[in-house]
Amino acid sequence: MNVLVYSGSDVLQTSLTHALNTLRALLLPNYSVQSISLQSLVTHPWSSNCALLVLPAFKNAPTSNPSFASAIIPYVEDGGSLLALGAGAQVQDTRSALEGSFENLSISNASELRIFDITKKCHIVPVFGTFADGVDELWPTDILLQDKTRISGILHNRILPLFNNDDFKDSTVLAHYDIESGKRPSAVAHCRVNEGRIVFSSLRLEVPLETDIHRKNLFKEILELLGLDVPMQNSSLYTQPLPQYLTSSPSQADAVAQVLERLGIILSDEPYVLQD
Repeated sequence: MNVLVYSGSDVLQTSLTHALNTLRALLLPNYSVQSISLQSLVTHPWSSNCALLVLPAFKNAPTSNPSFASAIIPYVEDGGSLLALGAGAQVQDTRSALEGSFENLSISNASELRIFDITKKCHIVPVFGTFADGVDELWPTDILLQDKTRISGILHNRILPLFNNDDFKDSTVLAHYDIESGKRPSAVAHCRVNEGRIVFSSLRLEVPLETDIHRKNLFKEILELLGLDVPMQNSSLYTQPLPQYLTSSPSQADAVAQVLERLGIILSDEPYVLQD
């Protein structure tokens, strides 16, 4: 199965790079982690072999491209898993839109990307941070996990609106901001929408830290909630080369023999090891 990370021109390159690196570190060899362009997202049949679709942080919210939303919404509503990094979300039963700004960080709801929950008769609407100048400014913050563990230094851009357990019944807040004002807004939340699963993270969990164990553990918990089989941390990757099979169609039955002959390989009952 594939884990696909959206790589359209509207995402922050730093977020895309860190997301690919973090996911590969946590999921190999159980999953193939690849990027997927907007064109491939819209035109290719990717969803049937996709265990998780990841949206990195955006520099421009994808509100103006209906094809982006139309590719993602059926995947999630039919049972797919979605992880949105550097993103909040709101529960809406009307087409009210959220517009605002936090200093130089604008926020906008992706009005086209509205995921409808049939049972609750409401929409889950992602809220993305956007950057007019494309500069990815990260700031450390403190969070509280479900077990009241306090983690300092987790990176984010700004606090984005994100629903809590009271707003959406089938949701779990995995982490709250722990800020000086005493308020504890949601920082990471998981929800079930129809058959699908979504995690929204206002935090930039893809970005590595000097002391990284807590970030990785939270990321691993998120992946497991999204239905992925995360390898044991102490398991080593299989680094030996995998077997390669050379075949040909019946109409060119001698093609394999011709290739081997050019490589100087004599056919026998014993396996032959090619040297680099």
